[in-house]
Parts: sequence; C-alpha cells; structure tokens
Amino acid sequence: MFIFWHQHRHIKDQLTAVQQLIESILVVPNEELQQAFTDLLNAGGKMLRPALILIFAELFKNPTHSIPAEKNSNQLIGVAASIELLHMASLIHDDIIDDSPLRRGQKTVQSRYGKDVAVYAGDYLFTSFFDLLINHMQGTPYLKRNSQVMKQLLIGEINQLNHRYKLNATIDEYLNTIEGKTAALFALSCEEGAYFSGASPDMIAIANEIGRLIGLTFQICDDILDYVGDESTLKKPILEDVNQGIYSLPLLLALNTHRQELTPYLNKTTDLTTQNAQQIAAIVKSSNSVDRAREMAWSYSNEAIQLIQQLPKHSFKNELIHLIQQLVERTY
Repeated sequence: MFIFWHQHRHIKDQLTAVQQLIESILVVPNEELQQAFTDLLNAGGKMLRPALILIFAELFKNPTHSIPAEKNSNQLIGVAASIELLHMASLIHDDIIDDSPLRRGQKTVQSRYGKDVAVYAGDYLFTSFFDLLINHMQGTPYLKRNSQVMKQLLIGEINQLNHRYKLNATIDEYLNTIEGKTAALFALSCEEGAYFSGASPDMIAIANEIGRLIGLTFQICDDILDYVGDESTLKKPILEDVNQGIYSLPLLLALNTHRQELTPYLNKTTDLTTQNAQQIAAIVKSSNSVDRAREMAWSYSNEAIQLIQQLPKHSFKNELIHLIQQLVERTY
C-alpha cells in the first residue's frame, strides 16, 4: 500500500500503525458512511505527510529525550494520523467542489454515495483530526499551529477559486495558491516531526522550510502530470484542472509564449469540450512549458536537498533526498 516505503521497514511499520489508528477512529453508526471510510482507507495513498513526520522524528531522535520511548512513539503515531485525517478531509471536500468522479482509481465518495454522505465524511474526518490534536498536543504550541495551517489550506483553496478562468493569472499568484493549499501541510509535517523529537528551534525552522519546498515540488509535479500523465497510471482523470478553469504552472508558462493560440479555447470557460482540452494540452506540450515547469520543480527540490545537508548526520538524510528525487520523477 505504501508504495514509496516498501524498502524502508521502520517507516512502513510506523505507517501501518498510523493506518490502524485511523481505522479505529473511523467507526460510525451509518452503513454508507462506514463503507465510504473503508473505501478511502483501502484506496491506498502515498501517506507522504505522515511519513515526513516520522522521518523527521527519526532524524532528530534523541536517546536522552525526557519522554519515555513508548509514550513518545504513541504521540508521534497520533500526530502523524492527525495530519493524514486533515489531508483526507480536504480531498473529500475538494472532490465535492470539483465534482470529481475518480480519485486513486476509484469513484470518489461524492460520486459513489452522493454529496450528503461526502459532506458528513469530510466533517467527521475534521472532528477526528481535532480529537487527535487535543489528545496529543495539549500544552504545546501545535494546537495553534494546526489551526493556522488549516486556515492557510482554506485560503489557498479560496485563492484557487478566485483565479478560476483567469486568463491574466500570474506565476506569483499560482505559487501563492499552492503555498497555502499544498506546501503549508508539508511544512507542518516536517516541523512537527522535528518538534516532537526535541529538535532545537533552528532545526525546527529548517525542517519547516524543507517541507515547504517539498510541498511546492510535489504540487508542481502533480500539475505537470495533469498534462502529460497517463490516466490509467494516475488513477484519476487527466486535464481535470483546465476543465475546471484551474490554470496551473504548465498552462501559465504556455500563455506567456502561446497566448494567441490558447485564448480562443480558454475563452469557452464552462463550454470547453474534451477535444478542446486535448488541444490545449497539445499546445502546452509543444511550447516547452512542461520542461520549464519541471525545471522549477527541480529548483525547489534542489533547495530542499541543500537544506537537508544541514540536518544531523543520519542515514535517513539520504533516504529523504531519494524521496524528493522520486517525487520529481514520478509518473503518478
């Protein structure tokens, strides 16, 4: 299930514990809603955010830490589960807003069970997220930090909504949007892993920045795959963003050089056909914009790798670098 972690037994075992904790939490007295949660858990995500918590906790693991090892491990599993619940909830609500039919190769909750069940599912995930915060973060700054990041996620989504079908959207506006809707949660994941293992404030700040850069890399690569990916490999519809009026980095770069060709199609907004979307993708790919977008992703990933060199000596540093490289090169 954890495709990135098969060669890393320690992280994989911890992620299994995270999954088991989430399964124990998502128990509800409604058959449809319970089945929706089962479908979600069986769909198999990358578990990147909870994994980053666990990786950074390992990087800063301190044998003289005052918290008993078992208690600290339980806390980390709870913190990792909380971030995955928040991520899952945001995906369900995104699918409702976008009316998305597929995610991870399966029908979305709203597509299979209707929007009522999807809203209840998202809301239950949010409340479960808050429960874990209360159980594992009392007396720490991270009750407030999670609230701040949740607000950043929402503002990022609102910015994306504000920029739909916006032909004069800028690269800076795009980057500002993905800082909120994606990078903020990656940054929090790395930061929390460092904090809950007793890292110094300086190291926590570096962990946060590494996570932010990983998040930017991840989202840019995700947006590239919307134009060049294979639907059967991605397990979700391609060209979904442009059909929704979401103009991501490859298209924005293409607009700088091929605006005259693209504008007649983009002016159709909600009347855009499947054939039109394919023609837009062909222009984007022929404009070299995909390569330029990937160069930006590599630039952010290389910044992250340089910062990783400042972390304590640990074998996981190389694993983290390898993970970042996998994210840029992935096809799904």
